[in-house]
Amino acid sequence: MGGSFLDEIISIKTGFNFSAMSITLLLFSNKNTTTVKGNKMQLINLYAAWIGILLGFVAGAVLGLFFYKEDWMGGYSSWRRRMARLGHISFFGIAFINITYSLSITAFNIHIETPYPSYLFVAGAIAMPLICFLSAYKKIFRHLFFIPVLCLVGGTLLFFIQGIIS
Repeated sequence: MGGSFLDEIISIKTGFNFSAMSITLLLFSNKNTTTVKGNKMQLINLYAAWIGILLGFVAGAVLGLFFYKEDWMGGYSSWRRRMARLGHISFFGIAFINITYSLSITAFNIHIETPYPSYLFVAGAIAMPLICFLSAYKKIFRHLFFIPVLCLVGGTLLFFIQGIIS
């Protein structure tokens, strides 16, 4: 046996012997659904997602050191504190978008023609928290929110187009 308890339950119930490694191989070695470029882009988005989750934990820990102070960053409802909270949570939200994109390529049997949706989702994952924290620092940076929004909307539209075409 040697697998985890969950692997053994799945094997008993379904007759299939799944493991984390076999699921990973299924996602990233299916030559009928994605090209080598698609596989690399899926991995880039998964790495970007996990890095975003890690940064979300770190940002939450750092911000959490000061949240108990009523007047910190101008108080709970101040612009600065709201932007810091939004920057923190955007790490997680956009990480889930990157995970969903990466797994959807295989799930929907989409042939990757262009890496641009992947690039745009990664750019959005970088730009959104950055602009949130910059806006918390200086309010003038709020005018740059169109950058991550366009990246994420553009990535989504290109992904839908690829899904319809393939």
